[in-house]
Amino acid sequence: MSIVACISAGALVAAQAVSAEAIPDAVVETDFSVMAMFLRATITVKIVMALLVAASFWSWAIMIEKWITFTRLRRSSGRFEENFWLSLIHI
Repeated sequence: MSIVACISAGALVAAQAVSAEAIPDAVVETDFSVMAMFLRATITVKIVMALLVAASFWSWAIMIEKWITFTRLRRSSGRFEENFWLSLIHI
């Protein structure tokens, strides 16, 4: 018998030595949902995540406010331009 065959046979015996009942105990299912990972995190990670969420809301608030402002300005400038050119026609 060659050395490779002996090593393979030894690995097969070692693999068979692990009983089928031991495998389910060794496998631990870990919940990787966002909430579960957040709850398992350290306080530093929780603070950083909370700051990131707050910064995200703040950024969206700024973007929405700017969108509303520019929409109003666009309408206002359109009315101004229309009135300006109409006033030049009536001179």
